[in-house]
Amino acid sequence: MTKGGIDIGVKTSSSGEVNAGTLSPISTYLKTKSSELVQNATKSFTDSVQFIFTWTAPFATGTYYLKACGLAANGDGETTGDNWDFLPVQQIVVQTVELLSLTSLTGNEQLCPGTSTDITWTSSTINNITIELSTDGGITFPTTLVENYPADSSSWTWVIPPSQSPGTSYKVRISDSDNASTKDVSDATFTMNQYTTITAHPIEFTTCFGNEASFNITAIGLNLTYQWRHKGEIIPDATNSSFTIASVTAADEGNYDCIVTGLCGVATSNQALLTVKMPPEIVNQPLTQSICEGENLIISVAATGSGLNYQWRMNGENMTNETNPQLIINNIHKISEGKYSVKIVGDCAPEIVSEDAIITILEPPSIITPPISKTVNVGEDAQFSVGANGSNLEYQWQKDGTDIPGATDSILVFTNTQLDDAGSYLCIISNECSIKKTNTVKLTVQEGKAPVLTLAHTSIDMGKVGVGQSKDSLFTQEITNSGTADMEIYDINLSGADASEFELAGFTLPLILTPNESHDIILKFNPTTQGDKTAQLNIIAKSFLQDSIAITGYGAKIDFSYAGELLFKFEEIGTEILQNFNLANHSDIPLSIHLQLAGEHPEYFEIKSEKDMYIKSDTFAVVEIGFIPVTGEEVTAVLQVTHDNLTGLDFYIQLKSINLKSVDDNVVLGNIDIYPNPVTEVISFQINEFLGNKAEISIMDINGNFVANLANLINENYPKTVSWNLRDNQGKKVSSGMYNLLIISGDKIYNKSFVILQ
Repeated sequence: MTKGGIDIGVKTSSSGEVNAGTLSPISTYLKTKSSELVQNATKSFTDSVQFIFTWTAPFATGTYYLKACGLAANGDGETTGDNWDFLPVQQIVVQTVELLSLTSLTGNEQLCPGTSTDITWTSSTINNITIELSTDGGITFPTTLVENYPADSSSWTWVIPPSQSPGTSYKVRISDSDNASTKDVSDATFTMNQYTTITAHPIEFTTCFGNEASFNITAIGLNLTYQWRHKGEIIPDATNSSFTIASVTAADEGNYDCIVTGLCGVATSNQALLTVKMPPEIVNQPLTQSICEGENLIISVAATGSGLNYQWRMNGENMTNETNPQLIINNIHKISEGKYSVKIVGDCAPEIVSEDAIITILEPPSIITPPISKTVNVGEDAQFSVGANGSNLEYQWQKDGTDIPGATDSILVFTNTQLDDAGSYLCIISNECSIKKTNTVKLTVQEGKAPVLTLAHTSIDMGKVGVGQSKDSLFTQEITNSGTADMEIYDINLSGADASEFELAGFTLPLILTPNESHDIILKFNPTTQGDKTAQLNIIAKSFLQDSIAITGYGAKIDFSYAGELLFKFEEIGTEILQNFNLANHSDIPLSIHLQLAGEHPEYFEIKSEKDMYIKSDTFAVVEIGFIPVTGEEVTAVLQVTHDNLTGLDFYIQLKSINLKSVDDNVVLGNIDIYPNPVTEVISFQINEFLGNKAEISIMDINGNFVANLANLINENYPKTVSWNLRDNQGKKVSSGMYNLLIISGDKIYNKSFVILQ
């Protein structure tokens, strides 16, 4: 047998003849006939022959039967001599098969957080699907992206959160929501890139004009670029992660931010404020002024800059507590005349000093020596004079109420007097501040010889003398008879509101002066109260002669509060001890004082504060003294406080060192009550026995360190109570623990312990 053929059919039953499905030939040896496959031509073979075909199953599920009949022919074209054989019937079972396959995110994709991507698939006979995410290459799928999603949609959009972690081992798995065994997984991993994120924002920056300013930003992401902005406007060429301004100006002030752009998104930083502090600059200088005495002086400066502090100065010296842009001196006195400037210090260098404002104090007119009536002989010379104090004074003499042309000096001179020169005279004195009129005097002109009373002074200023002090002054040849006949002075007296503050000496009445003879007088100033003092020294002679001298002075009330004694307590050699106190001027005038060390051992002490101080009325200056113990010896000195132009102001402050290691034998447990003890808020110390004229009260901690100076008691009455608010000399609350009350009085030390519970 050399030729072969076949007949093939698929039936609905093993014995039926109903064909099922579709048979399709693959080779040319087969053809379709009546839904079966039959030979189209015989196929040569030696031992066996193979026929290939396909069968497409019907849509109905069930069991179907494949039948086939094979022919081995001898090739003679006759039906005889050939062999037929039947294939055992083969059962084919047709059933429903689920199909599900990913068509995107199959691997090697590059994704960004904050974006979205479509996950697509194909499916068959599946109702709903579930999509899950893996970050470990498909080992686990802990995150469900969506579940029970309609399978026939074939696509689902994944909105990737901005917080999605970057990684290179991502996969997705899609599965039948009802049958998890039907699934498909990404063939390879895909990458989730880093979302553009700012991890460190620029921070605000404050600097001075002309300095460097720098902002920095830190961000993570791929292919990052940077763009800095100022007040929302792009800064050219500012494209790095840091931005520096080499020398800032006022125009650079404002908010800065940075836009960071990467492969996965754009991020804008927080705004960072650049504050540019400006150095001090004076825009309005203090002005030179002339002001009347007793008025209020106001000097102002206008300046720009950051953190400005002011210090006014008079004649180059700092003025105590004058630290505002405006300097006000109420009820100004002549002593305040001078050059004023202000030093301005800000947050930024340099400090500057204003121009000098020259302050001139104009004294209003005040009549010191009024004119006095005169009696002269015809043909003699005579004069009226007025003594006045004041600034820029102008004079106008009047006769019988009418201005005398050209009589504009303090002296009105008569040459070769005649009878018609007799009359009533006065002088009007004026300046920018006010107008004063003298008393009316008479000029009497007579015939014959007569004495003439002449005084060396029209006014005398006794200066400033402390209340309760005394000042004597000798005035030589003060009274002279410049006439042609003897002069008998029968009265020399003091008159005026403050006559009792002055005293006369050095003469005996009656006083006879021959022509051209002179005599001295002694004047004493003994102020009993504070303030300006005025009086009039009157000389009265026969022949209707009289004249007067205006007397002035100032009674300075010496009202300083200060430490009577400074104690420098030490234990270690070579360690400097500092003590300070307030030197307060309660007088009604400012005072210039000088500090100087004197006494037994001034070389151990040092004045740390300024030695020359200008202290305004009702203000104070802080005096600081340093002491360095060179040996264990206890030493003393005095601080001398003087005023060059004021009598009676000098006083002394005792300086004394105490070696605490050498006074153990003097420690006395005095009659002192402490309550409450222990204490939490305020403690009181009641001293029940007399401590002497002076006592210093301090607090020490358990280690012997001084914590607070509480009081200096001078001539106190006892019992005496002193309270403490548990704060040290710097105003800070002290901590809990054991403390000692220390009272030093003369060579005795009182020591008592107490407990603080905070």
